This record gives sequence, C-alpha cells and structure tokens, in this order.
Amino acid sequence: DTVVTGAPQVLFCVFPDATGAWRVQAVPDRIGSFGKRKSLPAEWSDKSGAELAALTEGADAIFCHKGLFIAGAKSRDGALALAKLALAK
Repeated sequence: DTVVTGAPQVLFCVFPDATGAWRVQAVPDRIGSFGKRKSLPAEWSDKSGAELAALTEGADAIFCHKGLFIAGAKSRDGALALAKLALAK
C-alpha cells in the first residue's frame, strides 16, 4: 500500500522470498488492481531456466510468470539485473 499510494515513480519492487531466492514484482497501478504500472518484458512471459537466462543477458533468472507481474532470480544481484533490464525495455 505504501509504495502504491506514496511512491508513484516506483515501477518494480525487489525482495527476498522464503526459499532464499529473490523476486522482482511489478507495482500495481492502484490498490487492489491486477493492472501494473509497467509489466515485465513480454518476451519473458512463461519462460524459465536457460531459456529465460538467454533473454536476460545471463542474469541468474529462475522464472517469469506468464502474467508478467513477477519474476525470480537466484540472487539479489540477479533480481536487480532483471529489474534494470525491465526498466530499459
């Protein structure tokens, strides 16, 4: 809620998950919405493993959801790299 209402310039959040991996998540366009301020790149949709790594310039990406709202990486640096790539597209 804080990011959605108080930080309109933020497009993605990066955070650790319960398994020790890291996530990059698109910020909703409003509270309770499935809309996103910016989606992850369309070519990442429903990709994982080596296929996603090839599309993300070698980032240690694990997966990208087909809805383009969340992706995972093995490391914090990997998740930050995904977020930077998504911002550039």
